[in-house]
Amino acid sequence: MEWSVAYLNDKENCSPFTTQMEWSVAHLNDKENCSHFTTQMEWSVAYLNDNEKCSPFTTQMEWSVAHLNDKENCSHFTTQMEWSVAYLNDKENCSHFTTQMEWSVAYLNDKDCCIPFSTQMEWSVAYLNDKENCSHFTTQMEWSVAYLNDKENCSHFTTQMEWSVAYLNDKENCSHFTTQMESSVAY
Repeated sequence: MEWSVAYLNDKENCSPFTTQMEWSVAHLNDKENCSHFTTQMEWSVAYLNDNEKCSPFTTQMEWSVAHLNDKENCSHFTTQMEWSVAYLNDKENCSHFTTQMEWSVAYLNDKDCCIPFSTQMEWSVAYLNDKENCSHFTTQMEWSVAYLNDKENCSHFTTQMEWSVAYLNDKENCSHFTTQMESSVAY
């Protein structure tokens, strides 16, 4: 992060900023001449409000919901999630689902004939286990780690993060870094 900030500060000659967010806000404020905004979110909302002429909205989420409600004529929805669920329910004729997750699970279960799974994660794990013949793994993370360990011959790593760090350390010749973030900053 510190490296990114320094790069941005040097590139744009705006050294008073200490975080990437502050620089982004300043850059947007200068670009659009709306210096009274203090966060990138506030600027985004103002830009959308001006672009779509819907100034009563104070957050990007509210604008998105209103835009979707108007586009699909379903103004009774108050959140983007509710609209998505309703849209999926109508599209697939499965109105008994109350969340997008439930619909996704049912769709996957029906598509792949694996009804015993109650969550999308369980289905993904089962699919990966069957595809790669590694049924002893109980989570998608464990499978990913095992796959990477076998692929790269670094079985002594126990998490995907540790493997990523080691890979970056070896690739960039910066073995003194202990986290992926530190390596990225140095690079």
